[in-house]
Amino acid sequence: MIDVLAAVIVKDQKVFLAKRNKQGSQGGLWEFPGGKLEEGETPCECLKRELQEELSVDATIGEYITENRHRYPEKTICLIAYFAAINEEPRLKEHEEFRWVDYDKLLNYNLAPADRPIAKAVIEVMAREI
Repeated sequence: MIDVLAAVIVKDQKVFLAKRNKQGSQGGLWEFPGGKLEEGETPCECLKRELQEELSVDATIGEYITENRHRYPEKTICLIAYFAAINEEPRLKEHEEFRWVDYDKLLNYNLAPADRPIAKAVIEVMAREI
């Protein structure tokens, strides 16, 4: 199993979603940005590194949200989600586009399968905080 970190970036009650490049794996699907945990890395270090690589942003990593094990045909991942905050506008390096989405509209997007349970958990957490 591969551990993968996902950043749920929140700004003004909106959540950041990125659309995967059409040429890549799961092309055209929306996701929370992040990536594989490297050996010796903490989840926080992984997310900070991945967000810098993918979006050219410095992130502050917040609370753990949830995790989801998902079996794809070629691999099984454990997607581990944390809240994150950024202060600058993202610049896409690996994704086609991004959107800031009302948290209660997350499931209206064609999310990658492993990201759907994360989105449900985010909706529950954010609904309690309002």
